[in-house]
Amino acid sequence: KVRAVISRFSRVIGDHIDRRGNRSGIPGKLGPPFLFLAQGIGQYRTGNYAAARRLLQDSFRLFGRIRRADRIRPFQVMCRYYLALTAHHAGNRQEAIDQFANAMGGMSHLDDDGAHTGIGENWIMLLSAQREAGTVIPKKAIHLGYFHRGNALMHQRRYQEALVDYRRAMRHLPKSFWHHDAAMRAGILLAYFGRLDEYKQHCQTITQQYADTENIVIMERTLKMCLFSDIAQPTAVTDVTAKFSNYIERNFER
Repeated sequence: KVRAVISRFSRVIGDHIDRRGNRSGIPGKLGPPFLFLAQGIGQYRTGNYAAARRLLQDSFRLFGRIRRADRIRPFQVMCRYYLALTAHHAGNRQEAIDQFANAMGGMSHLDDDGAHTGIGENWIMLLSAQREAGTVIPKKAIHLGYFHRGNALMHQRRYQEALVDYRRAMRHLPKSFWHHDAAMRAGILLAYFGRLDEYKQHCQTITQQYADTENIVIMERTLKMCLFSDIAQPTAVTDVTAKFSNYIERNFER
């Protein structure tokens, strides 16, 4: 009975959101993705996580087919936050982390005023979903979220903000593939901004942390970071970059 009530209620919500979307100039009949989003939230609230996940995934997929990405992106981000919550409560820790991190990356696109236009109370729902997810998702996901948001900011050419997020991710992530990726991007940005003393110190710190790595991707990224600028690097850095370069030369044919 409770689910039947929620189903009827979510249909009303879906129709209401659909009407608001059309008034905002989003083309076409958009009922299904909004309806699936509302129903997915309803199923999540009743603890039916498998059904919630299915509906939210369908909603996200259908939103992706709509051309007006600027108006639709807030709802896609909302889907991701609720998918993160659903995965968390269903015991799927890694999926919860991945969905939350990607949702944080998506939030960086919503700073433009246009993203808020026409979605009314749904913007409050989005912020509420973000806050709710942030209270239950492991801290690792939040820190990884800064990395994803930094990537999104890079695509928007908001380099200063991206650097802040990469360094924030570095401070909190453990030594790992993701930590090194954030470090590589932060190092390149430091050089790009002409902060060369910080750049040299950064390269020295990261090369010492990963000097013993056997991961070829980390080696390649380290070379990219440390050789991005033509300034003279300390011996501690050049020793490691020479080691990595020689390893790649020996083990991979041109």
